[in-house]
Amino acid sequence: MKIGTLIKTTRARINLPKGSIGLVTSSHVRDYGSGVYLHEVKFIGGRRNGTTLRVFERDFEVIK
Repeated sequence: MKIGTLIKTTRARINLPKGSIGLVTSSHVRDYGSGVYLHEVKFIGGRRNGTTLRVFERDFEVIK
């Protein structure tokens, strides 16, 4: 996953509805053995406009 990738959430969270759009700002390895990544995403629009949250890769899809 590259920094600057545009994403859309596929799972709702507290105060973050399903389908929210954001931009990946950084990536962190959660567990080196399993290859699970956490991505810091800056959300665009809605109540979370400008908020940066950490999101698992399985909880979003890339917008092409």
